[in-house]
Amino acid sequence: MSNETSSKSPFAVEQINIGAKPWQIARLKTEYVAPVLALAATYTEKKIPHTRDESQSGELRSHRLKYQKQLMGSIAEITIKTLLDRYLKNQGLADQWVVNLYDSVRTDEFRSPEGEYDIRLVSARRPDVYYEVESRSSMARDRTIAVALGKFDIIGPYESSIKKNEPLKDFYVRPLYAYLDFERRDYSPDRFQELFISGEVQLYIVGGCARRRMIEKGFAKTMAQDATEYRVVRIRDGLDIFGFLKEVSDTLRNS
Repeated sequence: MSNETSSKSPFAVEQINIGAKPWQIARLKTEYVAPVLALAATYTEKKIPHTRDESQSGELRSHRLKYQKQLMGSIAEITIKTLLDRYLKNQGLADQWVVNLYDSVRTDEFRSPEGEYDIRLVSARRPDVYYEVESRSSMARDRTIAVALGKFDIIGPYESSIKKNEPLKDFYVRPLYAYLDFERRDYSPDRFQELFISGEVQLYIVGGCARRRMIEKGFAKTMAQDATEYRVVRIRDGLDIFGFLKEVSDTLRNS
């Protein structure tokens, strides 16, 4: 991602300190929001009639809130695929590994959760060899991005009354949305799309970790959802965006 700050790149690299620790993150540039949003809206509109109205904690959501939440997730996944595509090309791995976004290759018309994943890195020579990348996003709604990096977590597998025994994925990547007018304390999840379009909400890919780190440094957390327990690693105990991408590329090269 050495040239990701160029005018042709969808990403701007920013450095923020977590305490005394420098941390590099990738921000989706405002001029690339429209095409990403259009594709995400297409997937969300197809998916939403076939997904549960409850949140992960089992709480019933309005149709509007459900749409906004699913849109957030889809935007993040599309952005991560774009970042991985560019990085693997930069590293000379694009002819050996394919980045598959499940929603772009699924054949079930978005009707079934069976066999779902977020992103797979698939060997071009052996399609049965792949690594799965899980994306779980959230919103920094009442604090700076720097404070959020010090307080928030890379989100791993979870268990709830709805979902049991979720297996560990190979990689966990952390998208983080930031509400720029956080001092007003007036962010509304129902207005996500509107705020994303206006630039008042921005998307950062702040880093991640591999399965081993999730096992070794992870811990259980309810994240204010009493019926749902997540395994998480603090962002600061994971890898920044350059460290995460390097770990991905090293894993692919050694496969």
